[in-house]
Amino acid sequence: MPLDVEGDFMGTVRKDAKKMFMVADIDKTGNISLNDVLPITRQIFYSYGLAAPEDEVIELRFRAYAHLQENDAVMIDEQRYVELCEELAKTATR
Repeated sequence: MPLDVEGDFMGTVRKDAKKMFMVADIDKTGNISLNDVLPITRQIFYSYGLAAPEDEVIELRFRAYAHLQENDAVMIDEQRYVELCEELAKTATR
């Protein structure tokens, strides 16, 4: 059953995405990798009692929002991660 994703729910998603990003950004570089994104994104969804998106879905969205670093690592910054979570939350189901 699709969720009503308006209002407080999206604000909560944004807040939790920012918090989880800061936890995952251990080195405080301002960027995290797909290996960090997968578990924290699943945890955000689980904390709401929702089914988490499949890893393949998260990875596709990650690649759309991420950027290539000078060292050829594909990383995502906090703002883009929050946007990724918002997009995924729009398709969340109970």
